[in-house]
Amino acid sequence: MSSLIDRNPHAMPRRELLLAAVAAALSGGGLRAAASAGAAVHIDPHVSYPVFEGWGVSLAWWAHVVGGLRREVSHKLVQKVFDPAIGLGFNIARYNIGGGENPKYHFMQSRAAIPGFMPRPQQWDW
Repeated sequence: MSSLIDRNPHAMPRRELLLAAVAAALSGGGLRAAASAGAAVHIDPHVSYPVFEGWGVSLAWWAHVVGGLRREVSHKLVQKVFDPAIGLGFNIARYNIGGGENPKYHFMQSRAAIPGFMPRPQQWDW
């Protein structure tokens, strides 16, 4: 991750912007006004809905960026997402297996360059 940041002179402002966006989204500041407006909820005990097994997030590009941050910063962000006591309490995570790992093609944005798991044909790095 640090090599991606080193190669991209614009990565630092993007990282700060990403951190600000994640902090704003996790703080719920914009949700307080809407929640206080009040809404009528009617519960019918005779109606059954599907059961949720959990809720979660895709660990695509943002997790790759968070993994390159200082440990104390990434730990706080992970707590805000996965810890049910102080965060959102996500309990399902989907990981994006990187594609386009052929190094002779450089068409991906640095933030989307997720490592692949096939370093050579017929060899997998799990």
